[in-house]
Amino acid sequence: MKKLGFTMIEVIFVIVILGILAAVAIPRLAASRNDAAASVIVAELSTCVKFAGGMFLLHQSFDLTIPSCIRVRDTSGTNGTGCYQLTPNNLAGTLIAQDKNGADDVCARSQAITVNSGISSAVGVTHRF
Repeated sequence: MKKLGFTMIEVIFVIVILGILAAVAIPRLAASRNDAAASVIVAELSTCVKFAGGMFLLHQSFDLTIPSCIRVRDTSGTNGTGCYQLTPNNLAGTLIAQDKNGADDVCARSQAITVNSGISSAVGVTHRF
């Protein structure tokens, strides 16, 4: 007699294996999404600091109205992350980038990256122009 299909035990084994694979893959995908979002925030902060420094060198005044600066400071959640506080001092020619407390996972990851690269920290990093 010819066998026409799978036995119940074979189907159960396939379902169990797929469940195990899903349990491993889904958290990794979520972590990758958070890492990508954190990298975007780091790039935004770096762009903001560089642009603000360039504007200071041209006009002796920091311009924090560009979209990159707004996104890293905005706390509304719709336009940005609110991960950082930027404090310009036009007289001294300094811009202090400081991590904000109470950050979510994405902010915490981006803050760890910026601390390692010297762009920002919990106590603030002073950028002189």
